[in-house]
Amino acid sequence: MKIKYPKISGYCVLKDAISRKIPFEQSIKSFMPVCDEVVVVDFNSSDGTYEKLLELQKNESLKLKISQSNDWDQDKPNMFGVAKNIARSKCTGDWCLQFDADEFLHEKDYDKILNLPLKYPDAKVLDFLVFTPFGEYNKFGIFKGSENYWKWRFFKRDDNIQHGCHGAARQYDINGNMFFSKEKSDSCEYIDKNTLQVMPHTPVFNPNIEIIYQQLLNNPNDRVLRNKFAVMFSNLMKENICIYHYSWFDLERKAENGLNFWKNSYASKNNLTEHSNLFQGNSKEELIEKWQQLPTVNLLVESYPKYWPEQIKRKPIIVNISLDRNGNAGVEQWGKELESMVSKDFEFRWFAFNDYATGQSANESDKAKEFSAFLDKKGYLDGAKIIFADGFWGCGISDDKPVVSMIHGVWSDSERNKWEDGLSHIRIKLLDAQLKYWQETKHRKICVSNFIQKLLKEKYNIDSELLSNGVDVDKFLRASLSPKVTEFKHDKPIIIHGITSHRKGIEILAKLIDKFADDNIEILKIDEAQHKFGLSKEEIFAVANLVFIPSKWEANSYLLLEALAAQKPVVAYNCGILREHKEDWNNLGKVVELYDADIMWLAIKEVLARAKSNFSINDFLAKNHYLLGQWQHNIMKLIGEYA
Repeated sequence: MKIKYPKISGYCVLKDAISRKIPFEQSIKSFMPVCDEVVVVDFNSSDGTYEKLLELQKNESLKLKISQSNDWDQDKPNMFGVAKNIARSKCTGDWCLQFDADEFLHEKDYDKILNLPLKYPDAKVLDFLVFTPFGEYNKFGIFKGSENYWKWRFFKRDDNIQHGCHGAARQYDINGNMFFSKEKSDSCEYIDKNTLQVMPHTPVFNPNIEIIYQQLLNNPNDRVLRNKFAVMFSNLMKENICIYHYSWFDLERKAENGLNFWKNSYASKNNLTEHSNLFQGNSKEELIEKWQQLPTVNLLVESYPKYWPEQIKRKPIIVNISLDRNGNAGVEQWGKELESMVSKDFEFRWFAFNDYATGQSANESDKAKEFSAFLDKKGYLDGAKIIFADGFWGCGISDDKPVVSMIHGVWSDSERNKWEDGLSHIRIKLLDAQLKYWQETKHRKICVSNFIQKLLKEKYNIDSELLSNGVDVDKFLRASLSPKVTEFKHDKPIIIHGITSHRKGIEILAKLIDKFADDNIEILKIDEAQHKFGLSKEEIFAVANLVFIPSKWEANSYLLLEALAAQKPVVAYNCGILREHKEDWNNLGKVVELYDADIMWLAIKEVLARAKSNFSINDFLAKNHYLLGQWQHNIMKLIGEYA
């Protein structure tokens, strides 16, 4: 027996939609499949909007019922509610589906919409989820005054239900003119026309998200709350009806409308100025810069409605998995280079193991498995064309998607013996167990240096490919020619170094600090030097006299490559990648054989006193595939095999 669905009327209002760059045609098309009629009232647009509606009506469907109205007064506080009431009054359906002309209905939700009257026969008003991408397709704004995560959109047609400002929000000036605060009303809520009370309304999704949302509004930087909301809302979008709202996606368009339309509209509606703070600015650029500082969370959106504006259709997805975004400078740099290169053509997702709660397991191998299960369960890998993983943190991450493990480091027995941390042997055992598990995966394994590739084969009998990291030589050359560098003056030699940790030789630095001071040499961490001299990282390399790398371990050091690109001498301990090109390194600096502070100090003194080498940096970098362009070409070639 065929189900007889109640008649549904969709409706919206328009005012100069073309000049305000509102995608109303696509929006209307997205609602037509679930509506028996779509009522659109144009309020005397002067930019061709009405004519375009007539064209759409002719080409698309007799369902579209359009009309014009002269009743538009932007200074009228209740104008937006009045306009929607005019459109609503022309609806003939049993149920009404109200939408704004920049909102879209996803085709996955069509059947759910049709079944709502059968599922909620006694409901007055139903609430839908609303996703408003903020500046980018997956960002959700979590600041007061932005779009809410839900809106009332579907109701049983009843003449007592009207759009308007509810009674509790209404205020009156001494002349009896009504005004209201946007904090309490936008003049469009569904109210009982007799009592002015808000109509009872029912969410068609799990209402518990409201608790997290309110907590998040009060604590927008709380990482746990951000993750909870992102996960819960992303899952709710999959399972429930969701309106996709274009309003804040194009910030430039939003800024134009903010300055030319909404700023005045809010002031006139409220007879107040506080709510228009979002639109306070003298230019689009000023507004956009202000908005980009507002807090957001990243959601995982499976797909967009098919009528969503073509220029922002979903891009192919690349996922990057790492232990920590900021814990390893090389891994962080690699991720940033990858994101910078692919973000134009791909959606780039970056998940760090340490950012997520993945259970209480002490064993790191088990933690990695839990992390994989967590990402998969939450749908964070849905739609991924290729997954890059930092070493073995991608263990078991996916059975049906290509995983490329980028191996930034493997410890040999000799390297391990240099660790003085009493707990290191425990960690090494755990890593060994994890590596053994990783051996059995079908991941494509790519090493960032010959040294690592050789070690991986010798110690673990794992075959891999080689794809060296790359460095942008031109960027360092440009920095060396900048006025800040050519005019830079300092009364003592400058030595720079990277991050400080036990692994990166902090004890050597501590032992040498007095020697540097006694010899009138300034030694600075790179970011400290940037702050002190007001220079970029590349400019710091240009003014430095030497780069010091006292690490116990360097797999394929970005710091080393950057020093080479800047043509700066390096003093370093002979570990990791430094063993590959020892003679070449010594042409430019000094590689010491013993991990000893006094020996390193003598090497520093020798290199500072040495005449500049004629060593050809560019030839060396090109020969060993360390140029950024070579790396980019190889990575894009790899990505092209999957995406």
